[in-house]
Amino acid sequence: APPDLRVEGASGPAPEVIAVDTLGGHDFWRFDLSVTAGDTCYGVGRLRHTLTLPAPDDDLAVAFVSCNGKEHGDFERPEGERDAMWLRLAARHANAPLSLLIMGGDQIYGDAALDAHPDLSRWAEAPPRERLEIDATPEAEAAVTAVFLDRWVRSVRSPSVARLMAEVP
Repeated sequence: APPDLRVEGASGPAPEVIAVDTLGGHDFWRFDLSVTAGDTCYGVGRLRHTLTLPAPDDDLAVAFVSCNGKEHGDFERPEGERDAMWLRLAARHANAPLSLLIMGGDQIYGDAALDAHPDLSRWAEAPPRERLEIDATPEAEAAVTAVFLDRWVRSVRSPSVARLMAEVP
């Protein structure tokens, strides 16, 4: 079952199932939450967040993030190094709430996926013209999906990333 969503002391909207146990044993749920300008406090499970939406005539504080990571050894770096810019942005948000977070560029890098299955490695080593003739096998697709899902989950579970995604539209 999904965690409870609480909105300012009341129960939140019912969750909608997106996918159950389809990717690496993870379940995916969506909560449609409508809020108005100002502060809205909400909780998901044991976590609590404040979402601040500006009024239509308020100034906006917009942040743009891109290219979080590197091709090889991304998650082997020391604690805090990978998320240094996210930590900085989270500190800025704590002092003056952001109104909007725009994400562009890579938040995860896919180079490691080419090593996830022998078929993917063969595709990567083939000349560019021959790659169009190589069909993806279901096993290769499952392997690359698992790599991307693992990298995405590890990225968004970082405390600074999770907080910003939970509190900034």
